[in-house]
Amino acid sequence: MSVGKFIIFSIILMIIFSGCATPFSIAIKPTQYSNKFIQADCGDYLKSQLEIAKSYDTIYTAINSASIARICQDFTLSNELLDLAEDSYKYDVDLENIATKALRLTAGILLNESFADYDGNLYERIMVNVYKGLNFMSLGDFANARVEFNRALIRQDRAKDYFAAQIAAAKEELEKQS
Repeated sequence: MSVGKFIIFSIILMIIFSGCATPFSIAIKPTQYSNKFIQADCGDYLKSQLEIAKSYDTIYTAINSASIARICQDFTLSNELLDLAEDSYKYDVDLENIATKALRLTAGILLNESFADYDGNLYERIMVNVYKGLNFMSLGDFANARVEFNRALIRQDRAKDYFAAQIAAAKEELEKQS
């Protein structure tokens, strides 16, 4: 096979696979999460989300389901779901090795970003601890609430350090404009 044919074949394969690279069967689509959140859908569906979050895209599913559980005032379930998300951040994102990150990046480039699980953002990690603290306060467990708020502050300080260069550049730009 000549180089030209190989390149054309590769491009055709990438086009075909990028159209097919949609998430497997998402338990609930983003718009459905929004609707359930607005309607405070507190039915049996919420209990099933705990099992779904354990097996599919844990961070995305757990955070959204935990928000709905909090609206439904099921603070214990909300904390269980947030614990799942926090564990997933720790083991699946923070401790991910370089080879796995490179493979995920390559798959994202060749196929589609929606092919990989949701990794979340730094601010979401902070909010996980804030919501867990609020849930503990609602349950009357102020000692654990304090622990979660302290964790949120530590994560906020880490985020500030992570974005220090961008913050300094934004401040310089602001000073130049004024």
